Amino acid sequence: MNLDEARYTVVVANNPRFLFNRLRKNSAVESVANSNSAEEIANWLQQWSHREPTSVDDLAEAYVYLVALSFKENQGRQIARTLRLPGLPWSEYLIDMVAESDEPTGHVFIDQMIPLRNGVITTSASGDSYTILSNPVNP
Repeated sequence: MNLDEARYTVVVANNPRFLFNRLRKNSAVESVANSNSAEEIANWLQQWSHREPTSVDDLAEAYVYLVALSFKENQGRQIARTLRLPGLPWSEYLIDMVAESDEPTGHVFIDQMIPLRNGVITTSASGDSYTILSNPVNP
């Protein structure tokens, strides 16, 4: 796993929200999330918690695994709530962020897009009685 970008993010992060948001965009986090179950990630973190971090790489790898749980939907959120990682700075904040990461609340299916005079597009959702206008034009 290439930790270069994650390592840089850990070094420059000045708060847990910045760290979480940047790592969610990191390819190492995506790789861990795609290649491990939520339980496997949690097991790795539990094993990590029993050792003393000795380098920025140790911290970066732990943050990568922790943030990867945020891609595991309900199961990842539930598991995150049970984690205790005392050797990982900001872990309580990050665990809260993982546990509260965005859940989809619904889906809107767009069935048509209609260009307007000034190039702005209006979209109409099928089956619903509303139209979403982006920058509507006054006639």
